[in-house]
Amino acid sequence: MGTYLISYDLLDSDKETDLLAYLKNATMATKSAYLLNTNMTPGQLVDGIRKLTNNKVNVYVLTIANPYSGWGPPAANDWLTKNLP
Repeated sequence: MGTYLISYDLLDSDKETDLLAYLKNATMATKSAYLLNTNMTPGQLVDGIRKLTNNKVNVYVLTIANPYSGWGPPAANDWLTKNLP
């Protein structure tokens, strides 16, 4: 299972509802960055997001692990504490 930070810049706001549904199991870190544990690879996630948005997105999927530094919403901070390897 991979632990990822998904960061995106949606170029077509009409696809936002679909993208958020795709990320429903992820925890919001910032308005356009999500935290996710999944069996999918970074490439599979990027491909899925690009297909869903008709390639109207800039997207990065980064593998994350301890140590890290940052601060944000309590739910994201808790998620990082509990889930990072």
